[in-house]
Amino acid sequence: MHPVINFLSSHRQPKKRFSLKWVILLFGSGFLLIFFWTLFFGFKTIYFALEGKQAAAKAYDSLAFMQIDLGKEHIKEAAYSFQVATSSFEKLSFFSWIPGLEDLYKNGYDFLLVTQTAIKALQQPLNLMVDLGRFLQDEDNSLQSLFQNLSPSQTIGSLPQEKKQLILKRFSAASGDLQATLAQIDLLLQTSSLHIQKNKTSLFYPLWSSLRTQLVRLRTELVPVALFAQFVPHFAGIENPQNFLLLFLNNQELRPGGGFIGSYGIVTIENGEIKELYTLDSYTLDNLVSHNFSEEPPKPLQEYNATHTWFVRDANWSPDFAISSQEVLRLFYKEQAALQTTHEVLSQPRTFAGVIGLTPTFVSDILSLTGSLEVDGQIFTAENIAEAMEYQVEKAYEEKGIHPLQRKEILGRAVEQVRDKLMALPFSKWKEVGIAIEKALQEKQLILYHENQMFQDRLTQLGLAGRMIPNDFDYLAVVDANLASLKTDPVVERTLTYKVEMKNNKPIATVRMHYNHTGSFDWKTTRYRTYVRFYVPKGSIFIENSSSHLSPVEEWRELGFMVFGTFVSIEPGKSNEVVLSYELPERITQSLLNGTYNLSVFKQIGTNNYPLTLDLDFDKDVRRASPPEEQINWGDDQYVLNTILDQDKSIQIGF
Repeated sequence: MHPVINFLSSHRQPKKRFSLKWVILLFGSGFLLIFFWTLFFGFKTIYFALEGKQAAAKAYDSLAFMQIDLGKEHIKEAAYSFQVATSSFEKLSFFSWIPGLEDLYKNGYDFLLVTQTAIKALQQPLNLMVDLGRFLQDEDNSLQSLFQNLSPSQTIGSLPQEKKQLILKRFSAASGDLQATLAQIDLLLQTSSLHIQKNKTSLFYPLWSSLRTQLVRLRTELVPVALFAQFVPHFAGIENPQNFLLLFLNNQELRPGGGFIGSYGIVTIENGEIKELYTLDSYTLDNLVSHNFSEEPPKPLQEYNATHTWFVRDANWSPDFAISSQEVLRLFYKEQAALQTTHEVLSQPRTFAGVIGLTPTFVSDILSLTGSLEVDGQIFTAENIAEAMEYQVEKAYEEKGIHPLQRKEILGRAVEQVRDKLMALPFSKWKEVGIAIEKALQEKQLILYHENQMFQDRLTQLGLAGRMIPNDFDYLAVVDANLASLKTDPVVERTLTYKVEMKNNKPIATVRMHYNHTGSFDWKTTRYRTYVRFYVPKGSIFIENSSSHLSPVEEWRELGFMVFGTFVSIEPGKSNEVVLSYELPERITQSLLNGTYNLSVFKQIGTNNYPLTLDLDFDKDVRRASPPEEQINWGDDQYVLNTILDQDKSIQIGF
């Protein structure tokens, strides 16, 4: 029997060797392809990202020197470079399928996308700067022709009226786009902040941190411009002249609406220029009508200030600037109607478009930019403006033999000098002026009210109207009223502490306002007498007054809040404090059960910045908070924050 021969066996082994070779070749080729693909597009991504970064830096420098067209070209280069970098990085998306690399890829892709979006966000306001055709029918008008003869050393005062009006109209038309750009930047800031929190050990952490720093810088540059663009139509008198009542809020004698109204100004603005400016002693009109005018003042003014008639000078009793402005205007019109003698300024009927309140603190910041003033032999500087002006109108006028009715004319001459110095500032300084104005608005040393309700609502949304708006959350406002204490406020140090803790499953709040009188008796300083009000959520139930003084605590409702008010006096060199406890309303208890707590702390208009301590303990572990505590305090059921009350504060806590 012959063995069976398998003729195919001789062919199988070579086939196996043949297949293995091709498998190795295939995998090797694939690896090389992926390697060179990654190398090429990785290098391309890095190259164009660096090119974009360099172009963006050049754009910023060009715009800083008003080289608008060059800045636009650099922005285009940056936008193109980051677009190429992003599309190149998308070619490496297969890395997102590899375990351990998906987060790295997503981080890189998000970074490029956010950067590209930020560059695009700049193009809209930049196009508005470059192309005047959007604002004007005349195609021959362009930003280049507008600025071709300007230099950083040129002044606003030297500009022809037509160019001033053109600039104002351009800013006015750009308002919506500038706000849209700011909103986009805010979203990008939120995205970058989230990546920074989540990826502190990532390779992209330094890049995200750097990007966020640049976005903050960009936002800081853009905010004053956007604010100016919004204000122009309502405060510049572009189409028609507008009258404003200018309140000089003396925060050396603090009042609920910012400070005692010892003087005010009547200002007419047309096409961005101050056409008329009259500065008047508040007592002028008040005294002229005192014999035939009647208006009952708030009770604390009657009881602690011996005020029998409510005049304009005391009208800002409400801490809500819109309410106090309406009261000022109402009393001003009423006093003007009662005027029986002729006065060159006050006898003229006027309708005011709004009210502008400013404090010596703001004026000091402006003088730090314009330089000192010399009026009637007195040098006024950023450091001495408040005290030196007070001395001139309270003491020096007697030494100079000036009539009491003319003692505040020096203030009017000083205001005119400040106006002239601002108009003489070079363009290179106006960025600093914008920053000073923004700071003053945020810190409530400059405050605005407008009779146009739509614009007033916009001011409120921006937090620039000094409004007190009730909400469904926790709220605290401490409001002082200096009553018969001369100009003592500069030497009174305040410290505010707010504590909330759970007792019998109810949130109990304790607020402590500490006053330290660092002065001594002199011509402008005495014991500090304040009627202090605490505005808290409606529905709060007063528990006790554990203050060192025994003045009774009054309770009432106002502006949608529960209010606790009491009188306190502090001798020079001494300290005193008010300590009140109350139960927060049921809706806040429900919010805590739902895992959230929100608090708004209101800064009184005109106050100097002072320390604020929050100590919040809800017997629940704090999982997230904004602003965050110091890291050493993380991981427990208590939220402790030591900060400065330099503007309204908002706190959100999640459990």
